[in-house]
Order: sequence, then C-alpha cells, then structure tokens
Amino acid sequence: MFIEERYEMSDADSVVCTFASSTAVTIVSEDIINVGTGDKDAWGTAKEKDLSGLVWNVSVNTIMAGSGTMTVTLASKAADTSMSSGSTVLATVNFPKESVPGTTRSVILPAGSLVKQYMATLYTNAAATITGSKWDSFLSADVEVI
Repeated sequence: MFIEERYEMSDADSVVCTFASSTAVTIVSEDIINVGTGDKDAWGTAKEKDLSGLVWNVSVNTIMAGSGTMTVTLASKAADTSMSSGSTVLATVNFPKESVPGTTRSVILPAGSLVKQYMATLYTNAAATITGSKWDSFLSADVEVI
C-alpha cells in the first residue's frame, strides 16, 4: 500500500481519557497536516485542495480499554489552532469499546472533499474513560487490508 508520509496524521498516537466526564472529550492527532496555500484562482482567492477519491484509513494500534465508543473524525480548518472546534468534517467513523488491535475503518472520500490549509484527526470519546489506546490515521491511494 502506498502511504504518503505527509498525509499521516497519527502513527500510534496515544489517546487517553482518564476521567468520566458529563461531556464528550476530543483529542487532536499529534500531527496536524499543512497542505499549503500556494494555489490561487484567477481572482487571487486561495484554492482548497480536492481530496476526492483518496482513502482515509483509521485503525486501532493498541487495545482500547475502558468504556464508551470512540468517534474518529477527519477534519479540516483554515487555521491550525483549535482544530477540535469549528472544523469542516470530511469523514467520521466509530469504534465500539470492544475494538481490538488491527480493527480498521476505511472511507473513500467522496467528490467535493475539499480541504482547507490544515487537516487533522479528532478522537472523541463521549463521556467515558478510555485508557491505553493507540491509533493510526492516514490518507492513501487505496483501502488498507490487514
């Protein structure tokens, strides 16, 4: 499988929520990808990058212990600050608490999947404790097969 390293947002990123909260807890991937801003249209407006047809792969690297479902989101934003709020959602997948290492979800990004300058993976746990989990998240040209 071809993996473009600059589109790898998580490589065994540790995602831990050590307390049960009444609200969802969101953790941003360790790598926030800057896809650049150099391209402009004829009127000088910055173009968004079209990711249509690329595959977003997310997998559990280390067992997810605890309770609750992990919602993983591919998000894009014009600024790299506060990626967890106000981002454009490109895709979302859910992993139940029983997910074991190697559990993978792949999403082919549909036509019109435009990314602003920055892109990241958001890990959201709805009001539960998660310990010891590690995750991989990246874009590739094809679906990951384990």
